Amino acid sequence: MDRRRFLQGSGAVAAGLALGGCTIPEVGEGSTDPLDTFDHVVVVMFENRSFDNLLGGLHGAPGAPRPGFDGVFLPGSPGVVSNPSPFGGRIPAGPTSIGTAPSVDPGETWADVNVQLFGEFDPASNRFKDGSPGTSTSMTAPWNAPPAGRAADMSGFALDYQSAWKVGTGQDATPADIAQVMQYFTSDALPVTHSLARSFGVFDHWFCDVPSDTFVNRSFFHAADSTGLVTEPPYAVWPLHNTAETILSRMASKGVSWNVFFDPWQVVPLTLLINFRDLWPHIGRFHHIDRFFSAAASGSLPQYTFIEPRMLTIDPTGHPESDMHPTFFELFGKYVISDVRRGDAFLHQVYDAIRRSPARDRTLLLMCFDEHGGMHDHVPPPATTPPGGGASAQYGFGFDRLGVRVPTLAISSHVPQGRVVQQQMQNTSVIRTLSEKWGLGSLTARDAHAPRFDGIIDPRARRAWPVTTPPQVDAPEAPAQPFASGLGVAAMAAARAAAEALPRLQAGQEVDTLARGAAAKAAPSEATSEQLRVALEQANATLQVG
Repeated sequence: MDRRRFLQGSGAVAAGLALGGCTIPEVGEGSTDPLDTFDHVVVVMFENRSFDNLLGGLHGAPGAPRPGFDGVFLPGSPGVVSNPSPFGGRIPAGPTSIGTAPSVDPGETWADVNVQLFGEFDPASNRFKDGSPGTSTSMTAPWNAPPAGRAADMSGFALDYQSAWKVGTGQDATPADIAQVMQYFTSDALPVTHSLARSFGVFDHWFCDVPSDTFVNRSFFHAADSTGLVTEPPYAVWPLHNTAETILSRMASKGVSWNVFFDPWQVVPLTLLINFRDLWPHIGRFHHIDRFFSAAASGSLPQYTFIEPRMLTIDPTGHPESDMHPTFFELFGKYVISDVRRGDAFLHQVYDAIRRSPARDRTLLLMCFDEHGGMHDHVPPPATTPPGGGASAQYGFGFDRLGVRVPTLAISSHVPQGRVVQQQMQNTSVIRTLSEKWGLGSLTARDAHAPRFDGIIDPRARRAWPVTTPPQVDAPEAPAQPFASGLGVAAMAAARAAAEALPRLQAGQEVDTLARGAAAKAAPSEATSEQLRVALEQANATLQVG
């Protein structure tokens, strides 16, 4: 997700077991169903990192890959995966412990991801243009989409990053600049993430659901659909057009408890914004993150918890983001430097809260990502089942192939140490698994055909939760005043009420042509607390959510 554009546009198996790849194990005689090992599921979803970038160097070494783990290392020389360089030759993957890498945000839109997966701009004039739609410098049809039947070869990450660098900075990238998109983090940068991956379980063939950016993938995570939307911006169209039912509202109708927790310094909870029509009636289930820590301490977590790290911060200097999103540019007049170590430290906080909780041994923690954020990965995404439903899709995309591989960890008293699951999984595997556990039924054909992930659990395993040590991160400046509870939601409600006349998407229409009026009508960023309170009351009184 382009944060600057968003804010401008919206205004607002047992211990010691040798590492090895495994398929989903059979449950032994006398053991229980893996689904019966937990009562609480906690998901913390970070932003915009590929598997290779975050976990590719977890096991093995250059020239000596670890059997049963599909990371960046290959046998022989140079012993690592690589990509063709726009300057000739190849750029190998390389290690980094710099938490702010890469220094320029890679492309993550539908058009950019097509280049990354298939290795060319189509038309050629799309090179050095913006992958986001709706501007005078945007890429044009067919938006680098591949011919039917062409297989992805993952050859265009360096090529697309060269273009993104030029778009983002106005400067030509050097070979050293471009090499950043090929880097993988060492444990020095991510001590908590790497420690938990080695101590518990990791999926090395887990893909996001759509080869595109944040909003569509976060919608698919809870809805297995996006009502035909493929990319963003425009952001304003999402809360109005996306009518997909979520597993969250399905849980509510079936009596399954849930909450979404977000940071008080965040402009708005993205989960609510992206699936606004479905989740507005459940606004009372969205709380600040301190409520999560209190619930964990008292052993009173809901059955399902979804945690958003600090994203879209209103104070990028004093309270920087903790979502691991790559560096981006100006925000509220300040240059923002994002650091994965802050995300690693936040993961430590969440993990440690559960580790100390009375409900620990009945809790499953998933650490996952919405999408790859333009960072290199070498495993081609497979074909998949479209969600169905007949919605007209942007760019004519059939939703028939998954997005890029993303990191996912499973942490539980019943996940054997060092387990690596190599079966294909995807973000909608979460919907499928939770639906099986709580009898929720499928939402779309996508989640109905998604594989269950619970085979990473061995009901016979019993293990302790080790203590983790967070990385050292520079302390922020003196605090400012955060939004009062619910104020971000109020801002969104005001924008929603102001944009009431936005027409619904018609078959064959391009979404971004419908949103410009809504973006222009969004609530002013200087709106006072009282104005927003009134707007929220008015919206709550008049808005009918379909």
